[in-house]
Amino acid sequence: MSESTPPQKVLSTRDYGADVVLAGHNFDEAYAAAREAEKASRALFVHPFDDPLVMAGQGTIGLEVLEELPDLANLIVPIGGAGLISGIATAIKETHPHVRVIDVESAAAPSMHYSLKKGRIVETPLAVSLADGIAVKRVGKNTFPIVQAFVDEVVLVEEEEIAQAIVAVLERTKQLVEGARAMTLAALLNTRVRGLSGKTLRPVGENIDVRTIAMVVERGLVAAGRYLKLKVELEDLPGSLAMLATDIATKKANVHLIAHDRRSIPLPLGKTELKTRGYEHIREVIDHLNGRGYTVSYDSTFYKS
Repeated sequence: MSESTPPQKVLSTRDYGADVVLAGHNFDEAYAAAREAEKASRALFVHPFDDPLVMAGQGTIGLEVLEELPDLANLIVPIGGAGLISGIATAIKETHPHVRVIDVESAAAPSMHYSLKKGRIVETPLAVSLADGIAVKRVGKNTFPIVQAFVDEVVLVEEEEIAQAIVAVLERTKQLVEGARAMTLAALLNTRVRGLSGKTLRPVGENIDVRTIAMVVERGLVAAGRYLKLKVELEDLPGSLAMLATDIATKKANVHLIAHDRRSIPLPLGKTELKTRGYEHIREVIDHLNGRGYTVSYDSTFYKS
């Protein structure tokens, strides 16, 4: 496994009796280390996704879905190397070719997205992703033609959208899901997939590093419009900071953190981090501060208009 694998996954695997070797910073580096170990030990190597029998085993999920939902119209599945979707799509399309199969891929690891565009397998650079378990540089040579044949659409989701989906599931259902499982909900929340009727979504999986949960929750709250980060220029006079806090309070926003920097050039900056109730409330706070004469800066590309 890669060195970035969540400790819970490592410990759970060891509890099953396996020896776990951590190598490399991502799946591809761990994969290369495993192939070297295979040569050194003459052991049998089982590919995690690019193996026909592995794909066939994962295809049983598709059979179970059809058993529970015989009138299935759309199926959304997270994708990395594409073993999971290859098995599921094959099983479903064999008897239900009308079912629309949609893959969701992290924009931080869009190897399938670009491979389909090029019509051939291409390797893409990786960024750090909350969906670390399925972030690969290169999709499988066995999985790629199956995705070409049976998958109707591949959509991308951003990291902030994955974080927002994790928080939404945690807040509303009290379930803790890993990034890969939250990708499907992220696609729905951000209307990446269109033309869907109302259905129940049940994300599964909980391999998320406890150390990252606080970070994910904070990023998810920012993405959901529950936190607002501002830089506000203040006059360097006694009481200016207190007046700013009062003006924020009049709009029913709570100040979570203030960093008051009086040494910045050319003007002193007060950096405020606010708790808000959503995007409407964010616009209300910003409009109010602008109307009061403050010079307010924030990332307008991040907060929805």
